Amino acid sequence: MDVGSFRSQERAEEDWKQRFRAMKKELGWTYEQMARFMGASSGNSLKASVSRKLPAFAKLAVCVFEQMKKGERP
Repeated sequence: MDVGSFRSQERAEEDWKQRFRAMKKELGWTYEQMARFMGASSGNSLKASVSRKLPAFAKLAVCVFEQMKKGERP
């Protein structure tokens, strides 16, 4: 992988994280609440997972949230 491609992937990942944080903030959710919704062991484990790389389930949640916000069906 060349440097340009790596940086592009880093920017894309940061964009996903920003969109996730915006969704979390707008919904007023904490990591603990999200962990309970998902049946995860704790909010800390979820936060650690998201801070490394946004998991596919979280990207899906962002997409659904953004589509619903636009008033479109996912």
